[in-house]
Amino acid sequence: MLSNALLVVSVIALAIVLVAGVRAVLERGLAGLGKMGAWVYAVFGVYVLAFVGFLVAQ
Repeated sequence: MLSNALLVVSVIALAIVLVAGVRAVLERGLAGLGKMGAWVYAVFGVYVLAFVGFLVAQ
């Protein structure tokens, strides 16, 4: 049960990061990746922690 919840959280966080990254690239080119806000990196951290938790729970 916990592993399923962690998997869902990690997929949602990854989707948010990917959408933000694609949007930054489309608006400003590759230089836009360096100008993403701190919240994107925080969400990426949530993704990493949730995915590692999922792997450990398996």
